[in-house]
Amino acid sequence: VVQQQLAEVGIGVILEAYPASEFFGTWANGGINAVGEYDIAQYANNTALTNPANVSVYESLACDQIPGENNPGGQNFVGFCSPEMDAAAQVTLNSLDAAERLDAAYTIQSIMKENAPIINLFPRGDNYAYIGSRFAAEPVIGSGVGNQWFDILNWQMSG
Repeated sequence: VVQQQLAEVGIGVILEAYPASEFFGTWANGGINAVGEYDIAQYANNTALTNPANVSVYESLACDQIPGENNPGGQNFVGFCSPEMDAAAQVTLNSLDAAERLDAAYTIQSIMKENAPIINLFPRGDNYAYIGSRFAAEPVIGSGVGNQWFDILNWQMSG
């Protein structure tokens, strides 16, 4: 669909698919995403950039997260940098004041709207299932876009 729509406005698109190990490889290993060897990338990700308490804004878009020779572990693969957004992200991560965090989240949304560093086509849904009766107590399940099974080592099976 993207290829067809861009062709309608005169932009040619060559579609390529890579094994995850190549595309998401590290900077040191020449990972396509890390070194920016593309013009447009489309892939599933667990970012929830609208959540004011989510670290995804920092990890995905902070200036100091742009990967490079001096920062091979950076996660800002699009190379977007906004000191104003970085400051707002730090507020969402560190402030104990809910109203202040919400204001900072609105600032982030405004910056993202104006700059569109990434475009989320749709939220990535992850479905998980477990049978509660098989456990001695209700398991602690994660929420949001993180690892739902983060506490599995503490789950106790029933009888």
